[in-house]
Amino acid sequence: FDTMEANPFETKKQRREGEVHKLLEKLQPEMITEDPTFVGRVDVAPAEVLAEERRLAKEASMTNSRKKKEKRHMRGRDKIGRKLKKKQGNVVEERKGDHRNQ
Repeated sequence: FDTMEANPFETKKQRREGEVHKLLEKLQPEMITEDPTFVGRVDVAPAEVLAEERRLAKEASMTNSRKKKEKRHMRGRDKIGRKLKKKQGNVVEERKGDHRNQ
């Protein structure tokens, strides 16, 4: 295949990389600037404050994490009907327990 044309065998990563390069080529060089006051600046916050920020960030990431997948069981045990039946049985048993105590 011709190297000047799009690669038909490119991976997702290569495609993403090419897209970034194309977008960067569109930008004018004058638009890409760095803040000279930011470069070389050091965060001088106390260690306790940094530790607290890390802890809060970790808690936030834990709450945003995906739910755990249910554990896979043997064949036939993972069916939705069986799960619903089990849940319904638990509800009935709770109701029976309430009547016995009254």
